[in-house]
Amino acid sequence: MKAIRLSRTGDPSVLDYVELPTPRPSDGEVLVRADTIGVSMPEVLVRWGTYAWMPPLPAIPGIEMSGRIVECGHNVSDRAVGDNVFVSARDLPVRAGCYAEYIAVPERAAQSCHQTAISKRRPVCRISGRLSSVAHRLPRG
Repeated sequence: MKAIRLSRTGDPSVLDYVELPTPRPSDGEVLVRADTIGVSMPEVLVRWGTYAWMPPLPAIPGIEMSGRIVECGHNVSDRAVGDNVFVSARDLPVRAGCYAEYIAVPERAAQSCHQTAISKRRPVCRISGRLSSVAHRLPRG
């Protein structure tokens, strides 16, 4: 899978676009394929190394995504393959992981959501917080 990985903190050049193995859901987990990934100030703070809930490095940053469940681990009862869900890393042990094509999360962390832009199957980016977040993500030059 494709993902953004952060191995050190700093300016936008520290974000690496990498190929990683696709995770597999463990017992009680679901695998979500991202359709929409949120961009907000926490990601900038993680990149700077100043976020209060800084993930250990190297890490895949990102605290929000929506997508579709593509695989369920054993003992998943309230979610199913094909469900549209929203994932917030605030519901995970480490506040990170959403800047990837796939994420395996506990079933309870995959919140059901209605079909919106997800069903259109086109790239979408949700921008929350201040527009200044975007300015820190864009290349300069």
